[in-house]
Amino acid sequence: MAVSDFLKTSFEYNRMEKESLDAMWKAVSEHKQPFFDYHDRKAQLIGKKNQLDLARCLKSPVFSGQYQPQLYPYDKGGPKILS
Repeated sequence: MAVSDFLKTSFEYNRMEKESLDAMWKAVSEHKQPFFDYHDRKAQLIGKKNQLDLARCLKSPVFSGQYQPQLYPYDKGGPKILS
C-alpha cells in the first residue's frame, strides 16, 4: 500500500493540521535572517568560517576549556539521569 501523505500519521498523532505547520514554517522563513546574521558574526568573531563550524565547535565541551573527564558509579549516575 502506497502512502500518499507521509505526514498524515504525525498530524493525527499530534492533533495538528497541515495549515498549522505551514503557518509555523512561514513564520520561521520570514524571520530567520537575524538569527543567521547573528551566528555568522559570532562564528567570524571566534575565527570560524561559518555557522556549521561554529555549531560543531560549541557542542564540544573541549571548546569551553572546562572539560574534565569523570566516571560515575551506577549508584551515583542512575538517580541523576532519572531526576
